[in-house]
Formats: sequence, structure tokens, C-alpha cells
Amino acid sequence: MLTHLCVTELHSLMAAKGQTKSGIKSNLLVSAVGVIQTQCNSHLLTVLRQLYQERYAYQTVPGNSQRTPGSHQEEQTVAPVVEPTHNPT
Repeated sequence: MLTHLCVTELHSLMAAKGQTKSGIKSNLLVSAVGVIQTQCNSHLLTVLRQLYQERYAYQTVPGNSQRTPGSHQEEQTVAPVVEPTHNPT
């Protein structure tokens, strides 16, 4: 789950535990794993789940009652196409 988070999300996770949040992703991952192994509590797990769910929001697939993970990319809303009406005058 941690490896799917981006650097800014790892910064948020480390800040939530009062840990240093500077460094490259690989260093942040090592630090985050260390924090989870030594300081794991319900607050930390809640923060981690929220970050993961924000990145991979669940969406319902049309025609399917099962929920599947959505893309981490923002979805684009497409405006409906309006056909011009033919009005002979």
C-alpha cells in the first residue's frame, strides 16, 4: 500500500506522526515502514487508509454491481453533445 503513494502523500503520512518528511521517495518509504513497525496505532492506520483512498477512489463500473478501484488520474467530465435543431423560417 505504501509503495502506491506519491511523495506528497508520504510527506503527509510522516507529518502526521511528527517525523521528518524530507527526502526522496525511497528514503521516505523506508522511514514510513519504520514508523509503521514501531508506532503503529489506529490514528496512523486511519491516515494511511485516507491517503490511499484519496489516491485510489473507488468507483462503480457501469453495468456491474461490484466496486473496482478507480484510476489515480482525475476523471474528466464530458459535457453532453447538443444537436442544433433545424428551424426553417
